[in-house]
Amino acid sequence: MKNLIKAILVDSRGSAIVEYALLTSLIGVTVISALSLMGDRLTDFIKTIASVF
Repeated sequence: MKNLIKAILVDSRGSAIVEYALLTSLIGVTVISALSLMGDRLTDFIKTIASVF
């Protein structure tokens, strides 16, 4: 059991996937936060564009 835990801690092949997953989730949270803060302005902007056509 000790050897298995040691092998998992030493192995770094999965670290890149974890880093990409963290980066992707951070970008997702940032986009969602930005869209929720700009929600009313974005809705008005889309309505303005739609009214032109």
